[in-house]
Amino acid sequence: MARSTFLIFATVPILLEVKLPLYPRQQKTDKPAKSGDANRTSIQNPALNDAGGSSARQARTAKRNESRETQTKILDAAEALFIETGYSATSFRAIAKHAGVNLSAAHYHFGSKEGLFGAALHRRVEPLTRTREANLDRLEATAATPTVNEVIRGYLGPLCDVAPDSPLPSLIARLYGEPDSVQQPFVIQEFSATAERFLSLLRKALPEVPPEVVQWRFHFVIGSMIFLLSHERPLILFGPHDAAVDGLEQLIDFATTSLSAPVSENTAASTSSDSEAS
Repeated sequence: MARSTFLIFATVPILLEVKLPLYPRQQKTDKPAKSGDANRTSIQNPALNDAGGSSARQARTAKRNESRETQTKILDAAEALFIETGYSATSFRAIAKHAGVNLSAAHYHFGSKEGLFGAALHRRVEPLTRTREANLDRLEATAATPTVNEVIRGYLGPLCDVAPDSPLPSLIARLYGEPDSVQQPFVIQEFSATAERFLSLLRKALPEVPPEVVQWRFHFVIGSMIFLLSHERPLILFGPHDAAVDGLEQLIDFATTSLSAPVSENTAASTSSDSEAS
């Protein structure tokens, strides 16, 4: 707005010098207006052009802001309902009602319930993914092969940066509780690429462990992570616990030891049988 005001005032001396009024009166004439008259008037009165352009820009900015606010309301509502009732039990109409918008607005911004859930999930997962990818880039750039603990810390550590009141843990836990037909497309979209890179580093760090065994062990680590996201404290069946103990650090130690454990004869035999069968 300040720039627009400056431009308007900057044009005043020019207008005064050529003795043109800011808002010229239209002359009565019997002649039909020529197509170029409007253009000439606009050229002769840059103040009018600038004022009109400023109003148009303000209107476009206001519309964009309103659109973003509507999208945020819909995403917040979808997130809350997905966590509370799950994907299958949440309708598009219920989300629109919870957000205080009409159904057509929800369809306009996100297309479908699937598209909306994907957007809600990506909004929360994307910062976590960025941190994990930065850790991967750093680990992959080192000359020496990273240790198992370094790889696992690179994968699980970013969860420490998640705000205590963030809905991300509940959203991920709810996602993995959905049927495979629901969860798999979202899991592949949001987590598969980074998980594959971490798995590759783990296999390099554990050359003595068969690749299939490393994959299964990493699978169990991810399962433990999901359980930790769902249950921040140890199960009540174990009785009282020390609230000061960091569950994530416990998981990192557990994962490092489990991944590095020797392969039992039974597991080795099972792995060999599977390889021969394939």
